[in-house]
Amino acid sequence: MKRRVRLWLVTVLSVAMVIGLLLGAMCNTKTGIAANKVSVTPAGQFPIVTTRVTLSAFIPQLPEVTDLANNDFTKWLEQKTNVHLNIVAVPYDSASDKAKLMLGSGDYPDIFMYNFSNFDILNYGMNEKIFIPLNSYIDKYGYELKKAFKEIPTLKQDMTAPDGKIYGIPQINQCYHCQAVKAWINVKWLKDLGLKMPTTTAELEKVLIAFKKYKPGAIPFSGATQTWAAEPHWWLMNSFIYCDGGVTNTFLYVKNGKVDTCANKQEYKEGLKYINKLYKEGLIDKAAFTQKEDQLKQLGSRGVLGAFAAGHLAMGIPIDDPKLKDYDVLPPVKGPKGIAYARWVDTSRVQGAAFVITNKCKYPEVAFRLGDFFYNDECTNRLYFGPKGKTWDTAGPNDKGLFHGKPYPAKFKLLTPSGQSLPAGNYRWSQIGPFRMDALKRAGWAQDWSDIYGPAGYEIRLEIATEKYKPFAPKELLYTAWADLATMNEIAKLQVPLQNYIQQSTLEFITGKKDIEKNWNAYVKQLEKLGIAKYIKLYQKAYDITMKKK
Repeated sequence: MKRRVRLWLVTVLSVAMVIGLLLGAMCNTKTGIAANKVSVTPAGQFPIVTTRVTLSAFIPQLPEVTDLANNDFTKWLEQKTNVHLNIVAVPYDSASDKAKLMLGSGDYPDIFMYNFSNFDILNYGMNEKIFIPLNSYIDKYGYELKKAFKEIPTLKQDMTAPDGKIYGIPQINQCYHCQAVKAWINVKWLKDLGLKMPTTTAELEKVLIAFKKYKPGAIPFSGATQTWAAEPHWWLMNSFIYCDGGVTNTFLYVKNGKVDTCANKQEYKEGLKYINKLYKEGLIDKAAFTQKEDQLKQLGSRGVLGAFAAGHLAMGIPIDDPKLKDYDVLPPVKGPKGIAYARWVDTSRVQGAAFVITNKCKYPEVAFRLGDFFYNDECTNRLYFGPKGKTWDTAGPNDKGLFHGKPYPAKFKLLTPSGQSLPAGNYRWSQIGPFRMDALKRAGWAQDWSDIYGPAGYEIRLEIATEKYKPFAPKELLYTAWADLATMNEIAKLQVPLQNYIQQSTLEFITGKKDIEKNWNAYVKQLEKLGIAKYIKLYQKAYDITMKKK
């Protein structure tokens, strides 16, 4: 009898232990904290784990990075954290398609270090539950992220989905000069011709006429396609109505809290007439609508550019070309009604996520601590630029940084002059994965103030140019970080056909393929057929939801 009791007790205890082990291996679905126990060190301490943990990671590979698995930054990261990455390296250009295929198939890694949109977060996070919420991990293990929340007031708000959860860690890249989309003008030619900087569309036309006659082969106004904001017609349109063409390409604006489109307005039509006139007079380079950035730069090297649109000056004039000093920023010019806007992108706000943890991950607390570490100064610097002492170092006592065109205390310095490419080599990831390069961190990078017109002082020139554009920024910007999934789905369906039609029709009006007077009404009617009214309404809803989160 005693033996039977002992056997029964052993059996019960064995079953209890098995059940306990099974329950222990399961994830707490309420908190998202997994019970796969490893020895994780406290927040901010390293290594992250005492025994090495391997995580599978989807990481896009840029052309300048030859081998992510054997990359210097990858090796340094493992040495620092004791976390080994089993990397699924995907060419950058095909990363979007590959990520969607993997997520759709159910065969995906522990983490993705890929720039997902807010739409993706709603879909794969809130809807499909593939991306896990990070809130509980932030509370327990957050270190760099908590510091960022304190120092960047809008960050937590921008990262929080409509359900109150945070599903990923974004890239923070608050590039001040990137906010204003600019044009550049040959001030040497202005001086030689005895002309002043144009301030109106009428004055600009006169300057371009003079430029055309300045020298054989002179090109008054040029630009490029398939690059950063270098199409001249979008810059010119902002003398008539605010238009984000060439930048965010929504063709929408906000006035007194109301969303509307520029594309069907009389002011847009008047802008088309002006640009078409310049085109017919040979004042806008016909090649500007088809040529690439390198072709624009060849024109700059030949010394035939009077003015051009471009996100930054060195897109048209090589950074080491002495002619770089001959150019200055061309501020927005006022149209007949006194309108002059700068296309403005608020880089202080973030969207999407560059680091997410999936529901396949057995060690989410380890994965989170790894993602959190990417906001660390040294980690961001190594990811972005490479090893300390090779491409960057600690700033010296006499070094000065740059904040809004003015000197600022420097913390770090690049060992490659500003504007010049970093040395070739497999030593960094470049701008892949999460990193923190906010306004004040960028300001702490030393600049060469001895010659702001040379390559070493290039960044200073760009910020001074941005200060000249700041008064022309619109008072309200269309910022639509979040909406419900259905609304964002509908926006996505309408947006591409509308974008394509507006862009194509705009070029046809400018080049004369379509007659502005004869074909304008038909163009407006087609916008209506493509759903422009619904498109505006949906963006208004998304804008209102985003603004209410403030």
